[in-house]
Amino acid sequence: MVARGDGLWLVAGEGEFRAIRFSVNTTGATPLAEAEASRDDLLGQVAARAARREDAGEWGPVVTVTLNDIDDYRGSDLLDLDAGKTLDLNREFEQWPRERQGSWLKAHGVDLTLDRVGEQWGLITPSDNAVRLIAVTNALWDSAGADTLARELERSDPGVKVVSRREVTVYVLGANTPVPLTFAFETAQGGRGWLQIAGFVEEPPAVRFRFKLLGNTATGAPGAPTGMREATVAQDGSGTHGSIQAALDAVSEGAVVRIGPGRYPERLRIAKSVSLVGAGWDKTVIGPTEFWTGPTVEEAHEMERAMRAARTPADREHLRAEAQTRFFQPVVRVTDGGHVQFEGIKFTQPGIAPEGKLLDLAVLEVQAGELVMNACGVVGSPGNGLTFADGASARVENSLIAAAWNSGIRIARGSKARVVVTDCDLRNCHYAGVVIGRGQSEVRIERCRVSGAAWHGIRYDDASPAIVENLIFGNARSGIYASGRCAAEVRGNVFWRNEMNGMSCWFANRDGLTNNTFAANLREGLSVLGVAAPAVERNIFWQHPQAIYQGHIGDPSSQARASAPLQLRENLFWTNATHVVSAIGQVPGDTNPPPAIPLASFPGNVEREPGIRDVAGGDFRLLPEGGATALGAGATVALPLTSPWPLQPEEAAIVPDEATRDSRAWKRPRGG
Repeated sequence: MVARGDGLWLVAGEGEFRAIRFSVNTTGATPLAEAEASRDDLLGQVAARAARREDAGEWGPVVTVTLNDIDDYRGSDLLDLDAGKTLDLNREFEQWPRERQGSWLKAHGVDLTLDRVGEQWGLITPSDNAVRLIAVTNALWDSAGADTLARELERSDPGVKVVSRREVTVYVLGANTPVPLTFAFETAQGGRGWLQIAGFVEEPPAVRFRFKLLGNTATGAPGAPTGMREATVAQDGSGTHGSIQAALDAVSEGAVVRIGPGRYPERLRIAKSVSLVGAGWDKTVIGPTEFWTGPTVEEAHEMERAMRAARTPADREHLRAEAQTRFFQPVVRVTDGGHVQFEGIKFTQPGIAPEGKLLDLAVLEVQAGELVMNACGVVGSPGNGLTFADGASARVENSLIAAAWNSGIRIARGSKARVVVTDCDLRNCHYAGVVIGRGQSEVRIERCRVSGAAWHGIRYDDASPAIVENLIFGNARSGIYASGRCAAEVRGNVFWRNEMNGMSCWFANRDGLTNNTFAANLREGLSVLGVAAPAVERNIFWQHPQAIYQGHIGDPSSQARASAPLQLRENLFWTNATHVVSAIGQVPGDTNPPPAIPLASFPGNVEREPGIRDVAGGDFRLLPEGGATALGAGATVALPLTSPWPLQPEEAAIVPDEATRDSRAWKRPRGG
């Protein structure tokens, strides 16, 4: 190992771990405990039968954690087996003298980290805190006792390739190593147990581990009680803990942490199954009090210079990840398979994005974990309110998501997330209430009010969510903006007074639009653009300058020219200035308005008074004797316009003073 300005580096032989860097940020996190199945070969079954005859001893809880490639700056870089904790390294670690680096690693009980080089993984243990690993049969994980563990640890052959240097020892594994792979381990502090590699993750590069200590010797946070089934957090000293993170570190899997009233200026990392219950969304608040402004001008220039100097895409990604860790940490991150429930809490991050920027910073981020949120608020963010990525699973219900400068909820593209949002208000978010990334099909937005965005209420691209029985209104552009290869279910929604259109379908869109009510949107009810061909069936189009507009897109793509016939079946039209216009046959670039098409050209569609109770008063229920009810058209469930959530100060600080939500009219608050 040699010392360099950007960390500690292991230099080994040809093709072996030339660059293993220790760097990033220091925050503790307690991993999730869960059970996973292991596979036994015949030899393992024989060993298991022998092991069952031994005294099994007292084992601590099974701890599961995903440890990231240390070069990726994504947190959870280091593992302390004795304490059952993961750690992130501080960025300043890179500038410390080597002796101080070694002292820090030893003082924090760091046992393992890992690095991927080519097709190999290295499990790295600092020599001053060395962990011995002995590969064993998988069957020992489930049934072997203390005697068997001791015998395995007496072996000198680790069973895998080992590279040793003065500062570190590296256990070398191939990326195609069969899993699970089980080790007997012993730490420098005397902890003994079983460690199992449960799987390799390609993107972002990571390895899933689980382990258990003999004798339940995991120490947890210094001085904190362990294994608690319930903890209380109170600012007046009456609780079991004074901080939420301390309580999270102390409790066992499935525990409840009850949080009293007050503002808790913490950033939480949750990697276990736990419930956090506040005193009420308007009483218990989690989030920093300082106003987020991002990097200074000097820091921004420094990042720009480094980005320009980067030679490879990997270097640029490394710099972006470093900036994310340094400047854009969420208030709460749920990760490593944690199953977390929130109730009666408000989460917030005061701040504003730089002029002309949209940030991916989130107040609450779920990565490879599960979230259930009820009766909560996520209000105020210079970026997103909630972000779901990396296989996240979430149910958000009866909650307020508001005043995010980017999007209220963002579901990352390609993340294979499963998200259900029901009975929520998503409002006054600068870019959009919800953004659904490419490839997402297991997303459902149901019975929500989605309003007040400077751009779109809901946007999705090359995705096929279910958007059902929502009230989508007062957004500056589209109530729903749906672009690309989409086959979404858009059913039973009310689109009202969006400043451009109720919904716009772009390029290869093939959504199914059924039983929606498009009412008094300011430009048109529905835009069908390019080769989009949504199926439009049993909808109401009421009081628009143009109910349906079909047009070209100013784009060189082959999918930009309107060419597909409109698919209109059994829709009801009333008091529109023009019912249908289409640019099919019109030369792109022609500045003349597209010609109107008689409604009679679409058999089964009718012009008839729908029988809406009171559009002006925000009551979109259909009268039993009305024309829409007789035809079976329109939204049969209509949410009331009035929200149960009062306007929040974070919203009032940014929304325009006038009725419009045009992006040019929004205000930019300053930190107090």
